[in-house]
Amino acid sequence: MNEFDSGGTIVIFVQAAADAGYAFAICERAARQKTPVLIIVILVRSLYEYLIDIPLANVEIHFVPYLLQPMPRLPWTLIRAHRQLSSFYSSIFKGRLVAEVWFFCVQWDAVTPYFLRRLSATAPIYLADHYQMPEVRETRWPVRLAVKWLFLRMATGVSFDFCRETVATSSEKVWRTTFDESIFGAKKIELAPRWACLPLPAGSHRPAVVFMDSNDELSQGMSGYKAVVSALLAGFDARNIDVFLKFHPRVGGSSFLGKFNLPSLPAGCPLELFDLSGVIAVIALNSLGLAAVAKLGYTAVSLLYLMEFDEEAKRTFWRSWLDRHSDGKILFPQSASEVFSVIVGVTN
Repeated sequence: MNEFDSGGTIVIFVQAAADAGYAFAICERAARQKTPVLIIVILVRSLYEYLIDIPLANVEIHFVPYLLQPMPRLPWTLIRAHRQLSSFYSSIFKGRLVAEVWFFCVQWDAVTPYFLRRLSATAPIYLADHYQMPEVRETRWPVRLAVKWLFLRMATGVSFDFCRETVATSSEKVWRTTFDESIFGAKKIELAPRWACLPLPAGSHRPAVVFMDSNDELSQGMSGYKAVVSALLAGFDARNIDVFLKFHPRVGGSSFLGKFNLPSLPAGCPLELFDLSGVIAVIALNSLGLAAVAKLGYTAVSLLYLMEFDEEAKRTFWRSWLDRHSDGKILFPQSASEVFSVIVGVTN
């Protein structure tokens, strides 16, 4: 799609921090046409707080909390959830002419579809799905999911599906809500993101790495994270390498990292938005952000093989997941010494 529909406001639902670069790309194109943009951030308050602090011309930003968590299960909680969704819709869209609507993912999020259902009556809907998450939709659900389907249908007016993914072992599965975008007449669009547009905070003139953490010290079925990471951070300091911390925008970071007094990048801002040309490596356990920067050509290092897992199948699963999302561009050192060898190799 080369040009936006003329007249009205372009609405962008940002459902996760990873969507920000794609939202910026839409904003840039809208700015060239002097078209107003409305960004609605779902759930991730840290991203909303970051966006409202940066200059975006002719862009209005709203935050909508995840009103369906916890899941409303009683009649009055269902009525309250529906009224809250309706109230947010009225406060944001009453009297507003909408030219078109963008969103980025059909899974997990059950709030955005409520708005899409109502907006699709008068505006075209576009899906720029950059996640490409595999899903196997199930036609037979456990009773608890059938009940959940009914509650979601009553709260949002949308008929959802459920898909599941095996996580690490054949007995451990995660069920996700999903929906068919065609019920809103949505068209799938390939969209190039706008990355590397923000400078890193000023630091010393030493080489630097970015360490990404998603509160991984609480990861179940895995041990050794705190000891491994603490040793690596001490090793970086001994080698005169600066470290920037980057925490997950929604779940935050591991508590023990606070004692290192390291500078942090804004949690609500995706790492891909920063110009990382001065960074020698990005390091994490497993992260979609790590995969994203690897695909952008930066040195990306996973600590997956430095941890102890209660089942080797879990490591195998995450290795496959990271390879898939990074196009096989992430490095997997087997020891702390190999991590340092990778870093030293980059600096030489």
